[in-house]
Amino acid sequence: MRFTFLNFLAFFLIFLVQVGQAETSLFNLSPSTSMMNGLRYPRNGQTLYRGTQEQQMGLSEALSAMLGDKDIFVESFFFSTIKFKLLGQNFSAAVPLNSYLEDQIQKIRQAKGRSLNLQEAKNTAKELVDRTLDYYLRLNKVIPFYIDYRSSQFNDWPNDVVFTTIISPAAATYGNRVLVFKERTPRAIDLNYWNFKNNGIWYDHTRDAGEFINFGYIEGEDLIGYQIRSGSNKAWHSIRLAIYKAVFESRPYLLVFSGVDQRGRVSTCIDHNSRDDLYYHCDYSAGQVALMPPSLTPERPSLIGVVVLCDSSGENCSRPPKDLLKKYNSSKEKINPADFVIKFNQQSSKWIPADLLP
Repeated sequence: MRFTFLNFLAFFLIFLVQVGQAETSLFNLSPSTSMMNGLRYPRNGQTLYRGTQEQQMGLSEALSAMLGDKDIFVESFFFSTIKFKLLGQNFSAAVPLNSYLEDQIQKIRQAKGRSLNLQEAKNTAKELVDRTLDYYLRLNKVIPFYIDYRSSQFNDWPNDVVFTTIISPAAATYGNRVLVFKERTPRAIDLNYWNFKNNGIWYDHTRDAGEFINFGYIEGEDLIGYQIRSGSNKAWHSIRLAIYKAVFESRPYLLVFSGVDQRGRVSTCIDHNSRDDLYYHCDYSAGQVALMPPSLTPERPSLIGVVVLCDSSGENCSRPPKDLLKKYNSSKEKINPADFVIKFNQQSSKWIPADLLP
């Protein structure tokens, strides 16, 4: 094949597109990896938590995401504003968009000849958010606006990022639903580590300890847990239910734990131990200032039941391992099984109480 100018131009444009796609992640701005006090930094490999409210992500949506629905995102207000405009619907918490985005949304809807459906709107919003981040990166706006605590332009509460933290008690101060994440591919940036490396400080406020941000959204496929909590305003420390994703024979199922421990106390923290791949209560008392993830206690939570993934008819279900009740005590706590039955993408879920597990 003759390598003409048009060939070169085509390859160059492909290269630019690939570079643009690679840059649409705040993680790429992270300082180089280092070990401190036995921990690896940046801390993207650790479990991340986000406190939110039920209207921002309810139980059904969380169950769908953990069971494999790829069309779910944890959305910033910026992402949601774009999505609802593409849907042709009002959004009560809408934020201002620049003229470029408004123009793009109008052109997309005109080309379709209609408002987009929900799946189209979510995927298109993701593309526009990624394009926005790429634009900000090229203008060198990201570090001073979102990352550098000492920048005069730093915005402590931007509407186009999604905050998470490695410290679950800190997340619990922001909402009575705590989302639990494990990044499949690093996208978030460890704000504390960046500022330690560049400014010599870890954080300005204790609630910012362990802080990460994603630009625009977090993909639902990164969601591995959902905690339903109770308590007073800015202190939702009591766990009522903790739901965690597990995989057996390459198919997902969900563990549903009671928040009540063996002494009848309501737990403030339930977390995963990577050494034995089991869950444990944590050593944390409400009101303490946590600057690092709480230590795990020897006590495992009690299992209320599991949610398995089935086909649309409720058959051909995933299954948990047979020795599950050898790992966890069963709980007699009563819940509404209908809350755990969902349907999505020709699939459905089924509730199995712990006392009926093999």
